[in-house]
Amino acid sequence: MAITVDHAAVGTVLTQAEYEAASGAAHSVSGEVAQATQAALEAETNEDTYAPPDLLKHHPGIAKMWGTVNQIGTQNLDASYNVDGIVDQGTGLTDFTIGDDFSSVNYATSVNSPQHRNSIVAVKTAAVLSVRIRDSNDVAIDSDETSVVAWGTQV
Repeated sequence: MAITVDHAAVGTVLTQAEYEAASGAAHSVSGEVAQATQAALEAETNEDTYAPPDLLKHHPGIAKMWGTVNQIGTQNLDASYNVDGIVDQGTGLTDFTIGDDFSSVNYATSVNSPQHRNSIVAVKTAAVLSVRIRDSNDVAIDSDETSVVAWGTQV
């Protein structure tokens, strides 16, 4: 349904009844919108609330940590979120120390090293992800770009 606007009345504030009459649809407008709780976000509760920026990280679909590292030479953490640091564990091996730990080892991970065939999470604890990079011959190799992402419930 189209709503015709009288240009002479532009800037006029309609009451809810006037809006409903013009649009043909009923809309509920009342007071303030409540803030969602962490528990509601984690449970994906369907309620009329808003998710504040500081609680968005608790939603199940949001990455809880990620990082990109250059393993060549002295390893360097190029960019990250919720990573306290990295440890070079040898050729093709990097440990990512997670800032806010996961509640268990039951969380999802993804590792990518664009130029190498085999990039995996070798070991994972609630606090550390160990990434291993191999070439097409399954030989350990350092990568100039290795990325890791993890999703799950945190402590």
